[in-house]
Amino acid sequence: MTDHPPHVAEALAVARDLVAAGVPVFVAPPSTANSTGFALPKRWETATPTVDAVDRWREGWALCAVMGYTLDAVDVDPRHGGDISRDQLQAAITWPTVYATAATPSGGIHELIAATGAGSRDGFRPGLDLKSGRADGTGRGFVFIAPTVRASKTTGELTAYQWKSVDVSHLPDHDDSGQALAAVVAEAKTTTADNRSATADERGKHAGPIPDGQRHHALYSYAGSLRRRDLPYAEAETLYRARWADCAQPPEATYEWTFAEALGQLKDAYGRYQPQPVTVDQVDDDAVADLFLSWPAFWATQSNDDVWLVEPVVAEGESVALYSPAKTGKSLAVLEIAAALATGRPVLGNQARPPVDVLYVDHENTAEDLRDRLEDMGYGPDVDLSHLHYSLLQDWPPLDSAAGGSALLAAVDATAARLVILDTVSRVLAGPENDADTFRDLYRHTIRPLKRARVAVLRLDHTGKDAAKGQRGSSAKSADVDTVWLLVARSETKLTLKRTHSRSGRGEGVLFLVREEGPLRHVVEAGSRMREDAVAQVISALDDVDFPVDGGYRKASEVLREIGAPRRNDVIRTAIARRRARVNTR
Repeated sequence: MTDHPPHVAEALAVARDLVAAGVPVFVAPPSTANSTGFALPKRWETATPTVDAVDRWREGWALCAVMGYTLDAVDVDPRHGGDISRDQLQAAITWPTVYATAATPSGGIHELIAATGAGSRDGFRPGLDLKSGRADGTGRGFVFIAPTVRASKTTGELTAYQWKSVDVSHLPDHDDSGQALAAVVAEAKTTTADNRSATADERGKHAGPIPDGQRHHALYSYAGSLRRRDLPYAEAETLYRARWADCAQPPEATYEWTFAEALGQLKDAYGRYQPQPVTVDQVDDDAVADLFLSWPAFWATQSNDDVWLVEPVVAEGESVALYSPAKTGKSLAVLEIAAALATGRPVLGNQARPPVDVLYVDHENTAEDLRDRLEDMGYGPDVDLSHLHYSLLQDWPPLDSAAGGSALLAAVDATAARLVILDTVSRVLAGPENDADTFRDLYRHTIRPLKRARVAVLRLDHTGKDAAKGQRGSSAKSADVDTVWLLVARSETKLTLKRTHSRSGRGEGVLFLVREEGPLRHVVEAGSRMREDAVAQVISALDDVDFPVDGGYRKASEVLREIGAPRRNDVIRTAIARRRARVNTR
């Protein structure tokens, strides 16, 4: 077992006591893709109590406890009056039995209490959040526990969670002391719903918590109901804000959805191009603050090195366009990428890896086309394609509208997709392909929210009459993407994939491909291997000095300079990503 400093060893011992008491825990590595600062595992809500999770913890990672089983947690935030609210409730009701207390980095308190069965509820009183769970497994929440380190929201300094008191070694078989608090939380939920000035039917439809995966659809539906009632915009926005507050946010959701972003759906319902007056008294200080980076938290969070989905074609969170002349086979090549990612198979020189969820929106091909191509690639009924979420010739709202963006984002939430493929982009738009506003609207409603969620987009397109002039239609097509690739045929079996535009310039700029049969696949020709050789040399150099696998780009760059082996930034980042992938696939 790894030797830890005494305070860390004590914290891990408490975590093992929680597991023994029936409380599930899980670990999460650092990540800037999530507003929590950590990459939360999928389906953490279904974690089971096991000490193996505690043993997997590493320095810099988060350790989290799932609530709603044997214990719940009350998060007391004095910055928003949580200490006062707690004192008032303690004087009014029987407070649940407190089995442990911990100090948070921002000066708050976590109290682990007897389970209430009420389900999680943030802000049930000013400054008070409940992390809980219902008997059917819904409504689960979690809390960070020691030795997790996070940036303080008050000072910006990195601070560890600290246990103040713990007594979980002998929990009773039954403790109903949380029922009074459960009633308070239930009343808060009812009050929120009753405050909606709508009809009785609408209160039933547009009330209650909105879980992850339903946020965009639920709010767009509510925006439409407000518009149909012909309410003044200012009144509708007040009601809409209250409904937005019911949306799941991290940690219950995979990414944060700010009110400023959600408001676009209401504005779309009231007329996309109709300006709406905003008065000074409508401005919410917290909402305005959310629009800006917290610099201490920004610098305290480890930067993401390249997380390639398929190197060098598309990386995590990128927006990528791939275009070609007609009948070149771009759909065929991209289907190979999608199926390989979803099944964990090698593709375009990338090694095998754990499956990745892919959402493919296909408006071009038939079921017969899809079956023939998959069979040619070696797929069939015996292959697990459950991670390839394929929408074939279905009716989607245009993605250059709020309704389309909401529908796609809801599908991404439901499938946990990390890559969305649009085949082809012209088929998913309502506006004219030659109009720059069409692609500005596509970016605003669909691409930007996906980038915030670190979901990559690969969209297929055609060349115009003059292939040298790039993609067909408006020049704005290339303005809102990170990378543009052109696929051209050199012969019946040989193709060139060339990068024509790039924000970062990372990765190989040209791939020479050979289309092989039996099974059908695209193989990268040797071509110029200078960059690949450079990446291999960096990996070897880092291995020789036992550089940590989870080490970041800045430290790796310093080490390489010290040993006299400096390299370009993109080469170092690629080497770091491959070293990590090598460990994860062992």
